[in-house]
Amino acid sequence: MSRKKVFKTAEEAVEYLFSEELESEMIVLPPEIDEFTDEEGFDDSETLDPYNENKCITLVTNFDIIEPLTSVSRREKRKAEKNKIEQPCLVNNYNKNMGGIESHVWLVEKHTIRIRGKKWYWPIITRIVDMAVVDTCVIYNMVNKEKKSIKEIRRHIAIAYLKKGNTVQIQIGIPSYTISSRMIEIDTVRCDGVGHIISKREKQRRCQMQNCSGKPLTFCMKCNVTLCTKCFPNYHT
Repeated sequence: MSRKKVFKTAEEAVEYLFSEELESEMIVLPPEIDEFTDEEGFDDSETLDPYNENKCITLVTNFDIIEPLTSVSRREKRKAEKNKIEQPCLVNNYNKNMGGIESHVWLVEKHTIRIRGKKWYWPIITRIVDMAVVDTCVIYNMVNKEKKSIKEIRRHIAIAYLKKGNTVQIQIGIPSYTISSRMIEIDTVRCDGVGHIISKREKQRRCQMQNCSGKPLTFCMKCNVTLCTKCFPNYHT
């Protein structure tokens, strides 16, 4: 096309698809220069390939081939080890070149909400949440150098909501701490500004702030991280 079309409504887009203007701008390649044709001419036959990985799928193509087979590693259900399986060429090409909606659906199906509801609208709500988490993961990996998987993003979101708004109860007596003082807290919880109370413990531990060699008794009760009184506000900002 000579220039990109912008439509204000869906009706304008549908009218443009069936208009003569679009037919005049379309370029049809002859069979002899089509990249998907062979030497004998254009072949419009279709190939049906059933393929079973974790579940059976069926792909139909009119230009790709089944062989040569590609060896890939897949983990079987209820087993920790990975096994080598043979994958058809068209499945391998599909996985490499898929994008847009297909890639988004593939990422959503990796980790989904398993809670079932009785209401008809519950699957719609859980699907929207899963799609939002996938979009968050994609944008995060595009912006940051440190890549994170969808499982890590979901875990961080869950921890942030579990700790959000919780009031820290000051215990009377000598508490027993079995968790190490070096505990990495996610930024969402660390900087939420809710429930971070400084307290003291009996044993000295090293301050977890960078470039600080102090060994204070003070720590954050919500994050459970040992901090000096001077480092406490800087750690939570």
